[in-house]
Amino acid sequence: MTRNLELSPEQFATFRLMRTPNIGPITYHKLIQKYKSAQNAIDALPDFSRNRQKPLIVATRSEAEDEIAKVQDFGAELLFHDDDLYPPLLTQIHDAPPVLTYKGNINVLRQDICGIVGARNASLSGIEMTKRISSALGQAGYAIASGLARGIDTIAHEQTYQTGTIAVVAGGVDVIYPSENTDLYHTLQEQGCIIAESPFGCEPQARHFPKRNRIISGLSRAVLVIEAALKSGSLITAQQAADQGRDVFAIPGSPMDPRAAGTNKLLQDGAYLTTCAQDMIDILGRQTIRPVPQKQKQTNTDLFTMPPEKAVENKPENSPKSQNSKSEGDNLSKELLSLLSHTPVDIDLLIRQSGHAAADVQTILLELELSGHIEKHPGNKVNLI
Repeated sequence: MTRNLELSPEQFATFRLMRTPNIGPITYHKLIQKYKSAQNAIDALPDFSRNRQKPLIVATRSEAEDEIAKVQDFGAELLFHDDDLYPPLLTQIHDAPPVLTYKGNINVLRQDICGIVGARNASLSGIEMTKRISSALGQAGYAIASGLARGIDTIAHEQTYQTGTIAVVAGGVDVIYPSENTDLYHTLQEQGCIIAESPFGCEPQARHFPKRNRIISGLSRAVLVIEAALKSGSLITAQQAADQGRDVFAIPGSPMDPRAAGTNKLLQDGAYLTTCAQDMIDILGRQTIRPVPQKQKQTNTDLFTMPPEKAVENKPENSPKSQNSKSEGDNLSKELLSLLSHTPVDIDLLIRQSGHAAADVQTILLELELSGHIEKHPGNKVNLI
């Protein structure tokens, strides 16, 4: 399905924001809440980040135009969160990507979707279970979302490209990783759908994979984990699915096999025990998406109480009130930085520990994030960079 890459002014501004260092989906949604539009946010950011150690530099118009041209030349498309074709379940997560790049059949994203993830060094029994379950889910009308990794992901895609499969990649939509899946990649861009949040041409890095995983679960009604070690990306995906209100399914395995340690732990924690596709189909047929926990919803709704027209108002630099406000903000910045470490902590705990108003803390945290001092994570957590 080919679409026109001619963007509206607001979409173009959104694209520039999402290609600006230190602005991710969570920060983007906060900026939109504060300034009401992407263009307003761009106009306000120079003042917002002034006097910080690392001033925010918004992606230029020419940089954005250059990437858009590369996307178009590659035959890919851009999909914005306000587009009718944007996956409806993905809009429900609090860190939904404001813009995605995709190549292939966008209509696959309109099907009911199940995520399938698992070990890269899959066992023969894990491979066989993946073939059986993914094929049966495909025949039942479900599209399969996975990450194009070797092992379980690869098998799931190979079994379902004719019935509907979505490869969510960690790098740019044009970057094939791992290289051994080159043929599969070309098959999927013709008969499936490849989607990416990272910029065009971006090589995948370790930090990109958890972000990729939350899209796999966010697209899906449920996530099935077939094999996973105790510390693996598949368990991160399962946790993200649970946080997003999705059902988690897991296949039990031998206690002697470390590839089953993660799935067995999921079952202990309440995942649905799964031995065949029908186990999933029966449960999905009688359930709807659970609401996201209230705490997670609040991360985008109680951040700023200042009216937007006051938020972008420029007060004279010699105003005593302005100077006092700046001094108080600097003091709060130093205080929050002293309370943080490289280990993520809950923002609500940080607010309670600081003793300051939640709106004041959230505003300073946004400034610190934009200036590259801190990093925020799904689940309302933050740490020093």
